[in-house]
Amino acid sequence: MNKYYILIICVFGAFQINAQTKSQKAYSYINKANKAIEESIDYSEALINFNKAMKLMGDITDKNIASLGARSYFEVHHKQRTIQKQVEFLEKSNKYSKKYFLLATNKSTEDYQENMELYSIAKKRLKKLRYQKRRRMAKF
Repeated sequence: MNKYYILIICVFGAFQINAQTKSQKAYSYINKANKAIEESIDYSEALINFNKAMKLMGDITDKNIASLGARSYFEVHHKQRTIQKQVEFLEKSNKYSKKYFLLATNKSTEDYQENMELYSIAKKRLKKLRYQKRRRMAKF
């Protein structure tokens, strides 16, 4: 009977160690993304690291991570080759902006205002791209 208890404890312990490792890896990728922006203003690299972190994290619980995702997707959207891809990137940027607004508690901070400005610019750009897409579809 004691062997079963020890086996169960070992299995749960292994799951706990694995869970912590995923979290640590995710925050490592978030730190790499922040460094890519701070040191070389490379949003493409930041987006790659952000997406790796999201695969490990699953859900965002920190407003700064949501802000990083929104800004990364916004800054890289214009590099996409098709209008459809640009629209997808801006939609993801808006999704992360909305998540930021849910997590932010103090609406009078400069960070909140910057994210609000980014969100409004992204919405305007998204509207223009959708209009361009409809016009191109109407020509065919």
